[in-house]
Amino acid sequence: MGIYGYLIEYMTSKGERFMKKNIIGIGILWVCTFCALSPVFAGETTVVLGGELEFEFVDSENDPTVKKPDPYFKIDQLYLYPKVTFGENVILRADIAIKADTAIIEEVWGRFSGLPFNSWLEAGLNDMFIANIDRKLENEILIETAFYRDDDMGIALGGEPVGGFYWKASLTNGMKLGTKVFGEDTGTATTILADLKSPDSAPRHLMAGFGTGFKWNMGGSAKIDLLPYYYSGKLTSSDVNFLQAIPGYGTATDDKKVRYGLNARYDVGKFTLIGQLLKSEDGVLDRRGWFMQPSIQVSSLEWVYRYSNLKIDLPADFTSSLTWDREQHIFGVITKLSPGVKVKIEYAVNVEETGGRDISDNEFLTQLEMIF
Repeated sequence: MGIYGYLIEYMTSKGERFMKKNIIGIGILWVCTFCALSPVFAGETTVVLGGELEFEFVDSENDPTVKKPDPYFKIDQLYLYPKVTFGENVILRADIAIKADTAIIEEVWGRFSGLPFNSWLEAGLNDMFIANIDRKLENEILIETAFYRDDDMGIALGGEPVGGFYWKASLTNGMKLGTKVFGEDTGTATTILADLKSPDSAPRHLMAGFGTGFKWNMGGSAKIDLLPYYYSGKLTSSDVNFLQAIPGYGTATDDKKVRYGLNARYDVGKFTLIGQLLKSEDGVLDRRGWFMQPSIQVSSLEWVYRYSNLKIDLPADFTSSLTWDREQHIFGVITKLSPGVKVKIEYAVNVEETGGRDISDNEFLTQLEMIF
């Protein structure tokens, strides 16, 4: 398991017991901390309302036994991004998704930087720190959908690079196990086992994470960024019951829950290579996946290729897509029409080990992205 594992598991168990017994004291401590941070509020206050609109054309293959759906247009998402800044060191931010009949606050958090020891603090509903990946393409990464597409409530803190080294840590509510649709066309895509944001009232166990990274300027325009990480929590009884319902899992009651791996990025000139390794253990179930994505800017076009996979240690059962190993190849090109306006053209080749016959679910996507 290594020192990361022992440290994080100790922090998780002790932290959870402490919070349950001292919730009032934690509230008082939080107020005192907020007051202690008040000097970082000095400076001009600004309020900005940004947003994003994505308009798409989707053409998907489908299983041979089902009529191929007609291509169609859709508004993939409309977001509003209100942001308040206090001086240079405090940001309050929310991400609001506008649906046909409702508005959903997907993220709301505050960030305090310029703290002692060159550190920063974030609190609220936000991404896991390993989700800070510039995937460029609209299609999600397999391990992103499975492990960190949803946000989690809690705190995160870290240190800015000193001599190239930096660190990040988090303590959050923890997510529950469930299913998510993988792919842009929800009418034809299959579901995968995934971590989901838990309702506020749901039973949960805290999830602690820690990573130590290294940024190195290699000379000229070349630079590299590496971040190994480790997360630890515990499965709830509902999680265990969910796993036991998956074909091939069995009746094990182990509540172990860990995620660990490596984020990596390399830049030189107009070329970028990003990648990630991730392995998880949920009870007696192991999953592992990785991706790599090279991209290069040539004149007004950015050419992108991505390979990703996700393996699950269960025998493939054609009746349950949760047991399938998966691979995906994406070929994409991005062009910038004007500041804040891009067109993305992507073709995704999906390969599944189903335990039965092959299925056809490749997808062609064109997206107009407008950021304001």
